[in-house]
Amino acid sequence: MQQYGAVFVRLLFLADAGALYCSLYVALALVGIPWNQRYVTLALLSVVLFGLVTSLRQIYRSWRLARLRVELVEVAQSLTATAFLLLAILYAVTVWIEDRSQILLLALWFVLAFAGMAAARTLMRLALRSYRLGADDHRLVAFYGATNTAARLARTFQLHAWMGVDVVGFYDDRAAQDREGSLAAGVTPSGTLQDLMDLAHQGGVGAVYVALPLGGEQRLKAIVDAFADTTVSIFYCPALMDFNLLNAHWDDVIGQPVISLVTSPFDGYRRHLKRIEDLALALAILPVIALPLAVIAVAVKLTSPGPVLYLQTRHGLGGRPFKIRKFRTMFTVDGDAEFVQAKEGDARITPVGAFLRRTSLDELPQFFNVLAGEMSVVGPRPAPVRYNEDHRRVIYRYMVRHKVKPGITGLAQVSGSRGETQTVGKTEERTEFDLRYINDWSLWLDITILWKTVMMTVAEFRPR
Repeated sequence: MQQYGAVFVRLLFLADAGALYCSLYVALALVGIPWNQRYVTLALLSVVLFGLVTSLRQIYRSWRLARLRVELVEVAQSLTATAFLLLAILYAVTVWIEDRSQILLLALWFVLAFAGMAAARTLMRLALRSYRLGADDHRLVAFYGATNTAARLARTFQLHAWMGVDVVGFYDDRAAQDREGSLAAGVTPSGTLQDLMDLAHQGGVGAVYVALPLGGEQRLKAIVDAFADTTVSIFYCPALMDFNLLNAHWDDVIGQPVISLVTSPFDGYRRHLKRIEDLALALAILPVIALPLAVIAVAVKLTSPGPVLYLQTRHGLGGRPFKIRKFRTMFTVDGDAEFVQAKEGDARITPVGAFLRRTSLDELPQFFNVLAGEMSVVGPRPAPVRYNEDHRRVIYRYMVRHKVKPGITGLAQVSGSRGETQTVGKTEERTEFDLRYINDWSLWLDITILWKTVMMTVAEFRPR
């Protein structure tokens, strides 16, 4: 299998090209447009552009150690880039694009193409996984450095048998006193660096993962040089998990590799995707809640003196201040006065305000904060400035919550951590949920949180 890997890569590109070509034929048939020479030229042009895009993105490589969804995201991005290039060319030469229906045809074409490519990759993955679950197409790897990093990666290989990776041993020639504190529990070194080199010369290992503890990087070049006369692949596994990474990834700054240790998930295209999500949700929800907004505003105004809206300074994206909008639920109207957290049965809360707080209806005006770009529909709940100042030095990574826009609802709120936080422990719990949201963000996670929020709100209206 490994011997003919390059052939498989070429066959996969031909399969993708065939899927892209044939998808146009299927799309035309579905909308009742006859196939002619013009569409043949268009299909061939798309194949050329797709080949150009994929050569820059390098999606035709080994995906053995990556999940299927990661590969499919790369395919989807390559197809999207191809579609935009094709549109640009067609507009430049003023052909084919004549009305909106043909734009829809292009969208249908590329959706079908992605479906075909995804199906082919899924079937190929299933076949390879079945093949590798036996003793075929396995890779023999070894670790230099009997550390927790090495043990963690070895467990990953063991748990995901579909990768077809067998660990032949852990090698470490550091003195016992140097290994103290970095030796992984339950791991016994199989030998020294020299033993590992001998194994490589005998063809007993195909790849070596260097997993030395932090501070051992100065030995890396010597280790790479030691294997210069072998054919093994060398991979470096820095012990970065000790840093409690948050949305970490690799970057390349004009040839210089850079590791992002703590970053926002909304860099690049994700930032625009999140903004589109927020705008779509806000524009869809505001017409629905227009009448409730008006009714609540009248109720607040008639039942207690003061303004309808309560404005308070909160920290937003990057810690920048903004004015959050809420329906006033207290007799107090100065949002930036000395902050005192509301408690159950608080005398400052109006009768209408108690109902609004219990059902979270007091938060509805924040959809206007979303439209203004100050908040997201889903994200960590913003806290008053004074509250943040009191906790930023007490709770580890508390201010990292502000790497994303604050939200109207969030993972903490649908996971049971909502309402008053009278203890540091409660705030720590909420912060952990917020950091988990930042690290695990996806559109599906947002949809899940929104659904749970709706269900919780509906439950609050049920008779008790």
